Amino acid sequence: GTKVKYLRIEDLQSNSLKAVWGAADGDVQGYQIRCRRQAGRSSTISVAPETHSVQLTGLSEGTSTKICIKPVYKNGAGRNLCKKVKMHPGTAANSYSSLQTPLNGKKPVAQ
Repeated sequence: GTKVKYLRIEDLQSNSLKAVWGAADGDVQGYQIRCRRQAGRSSTISVAPETHSVQLTGLSEGTSTKICIKPVYKNGAGRNLCKKVKMHPGTAANSYSSLQTPLNGKKPVAQ
């Protein structure tokens, strides 16, 4: 089975990260990214074949997260390429932004 050429983790924060991968060979129909948290359920995201990066949010700070990506073909999926990531622990600077919630209770919009 084929798999993506590489998997890189970029822009690692305390609760989000960006996964970047190299295109797999063949007639790829899309990619499936699975994010398995240390605590809690794993979530799966499917993206289009021309997409080669995805932002994963809502991760738990200071925990280990396993990111797996596999190409999807007409006749099934290719092999997983996985990477284990240790999320950054939350710092005072990171938790500060959660205090700036507007009075109407809406979450602040990231710029």
